[in-house]
Amino acid sequence: MHTGRMVDLAQALAVAKSRQDVPAAMKLLHADMLLETPAFDAAARGPAENAKVLTRFFRTSPDYNVVLDELPVFIQFVFKDDLISGERFFFDLSSLCAQSGVSTDAVRRTVFGGNR
Repeated sequence: MHTGRMVDLAQALAVAKSRQDVPAAMKLLHADMLLETPAFDAAARGPAENAKVLTRFFRTSPDYNVVLDELPVFIQFVFKDDLISGERFFFDLSSLCAQSGVSTDAVRRTVFGGNR
């Protein structure tokens, strides 16, 4: 797959996520899709898990919108059969919490439980 197609797929996914359009996002994802978010120690594999995770994420983040000048992130994509088959979404949890006005410790307790 050429670089231009990869960029087009990544941009289309950003647009679908900004619209919180799960069906549109799912059309861009391969059946083997693995979504990883290390900051939350989370992973979702396959269409059903990814649709569930995206739906839950949009429900808990109703103002989510892809903006390229706020929280620094790094996204690593993997492509297969002209679709996105992997996305690793890296960001600093403390920076996210500081910008959101919530306690990093509270988020860690919610996401990871009381043992971390």
